[in-house]
Amino acid sequence: MRKLCFRFPEGDVTILATKGVDKELHLNFFHSKMEDKCYYQKKMNLGNTTPPINITNLSTLRTLHLRSVAGVTADLASSLLTNCQLIQSLKIEKCAGFKRIGIEKNESLGSLMIVDCMDIENVTVSAAGLRSFVYKGVLTQIHMKNALNLVDVVLDLEGAFGNSDFDCEEVLCLLSSLKEVESLTISGWLLEWLCSAGVIFGRLEFQLHKLKQLSWIDTLMDNAKHDSLACFLNSCPILEKLFITIDPSRSSVTCSYFHQHWHEPHL
Repeated sequence: MRKLCFRFPEGDVTILATKGVDKELHLNFFHSKMEDKCYYQKKMNLGNTTPPINITNLSTLRTLHLRSVAGVTADLASSLLTNCQLIQSLKIEKCAGFKRIGIEKNESLGSLMIVDCMDIENVTVSAAGLRSFVYKGVLTQIHMKNALNLVDVVLDLEGAFGNSDFDCEEVLCLLSSLKEVESLTISGWLLEWLCSAGVIFGRLEFQLHKLKQLSWIDTLMDNAKHDSLACFLNSCPILEKLFITIDPSRSSVTCSYFHQHWHEPHL
């Protein structure tokens, strides 16, 4: 493993570049003084670099992990993902300011993780080779296209996005796009909200006909959550394993009152 450390002449900003054993490159940006925060944010604003970053130089990139990257413009993020057509694994973690993530017609991407990006408003993915998708954060617009090879999905949700109403049709469209998955982890409150809005999973036009393992996670198990889970199981005809995780330390999500039902309530 090789390391290279560079410190900017102004301010106390340091870049530590590390080459791993598998030829991966790790870039860590940090500063030691709080008063340098404004300077640090200016230097690390990737959307305003001079000269601009030549994204085409990353065309052979296979693995990318973006963590705590701020100030990235939508154009740069889109250009980055468009030009990395050989990327196989992508993780975006705690990146404030990321509002939209769009991956179009990518044949190589096999693993995608989006974790704690609280400003996300839209995620659109079209990746025929995608096999694993992990999303942890607030529920937002998620569109999975051409996801026929998707096997493992995690939807660890902390609540609905604050700037939009809960949309049953949109959530059902997402679940429909996951009908080929074999393993699914899902937040219990989402199923409860759907059932409270009148969704009857056994009467939907789609089933999770390949789902073998379901992991249900929430802060507690009450009658409403029990009934919504039982209702959801009607759409999983070949389920083999069910895991229930109750974690009181998680943020609880209160079920909304729905003035209009998606269709007649089942309870």
